Amino acid sequence: MEKVLLTSTVVLLLLIIILFVISMVQIHKSDAEYCTTPACVRAAASIINDMDPSVNPCEDFYQFACGGWIKSNPLPEDKNQWERYDELTLTINHILKYVL
Repeated sequence: MEKVLLTSTVVLLLLIIILFVISMVQIHKSDAEYCTTPACVRAAASIINDMDPSVNPCEDFYQFACGGWIKSNPLPEDKNQWERYDELTLTINHILKYVL
């Protein structure tokens, strides 16, 4: 009976070690998969520039996440709201007018 218990314990311990090693390999593997293409770097830079790191995210997350964009894109006088979507729409409309 002790031999069976000892064998079961050893097998269970080996199984736990194997699962731990596999999980560590997967975690380490996923950390190495970063996008470093110029498009990814530009997108990351744009996101960082749109943030306001001077604000504590626990106190005002919206200002923390969007404060940089708000500072660099003031509300136009003829608009009652101005969002990233509005900016993109205006840019696309200018491009379409140029192309057509």
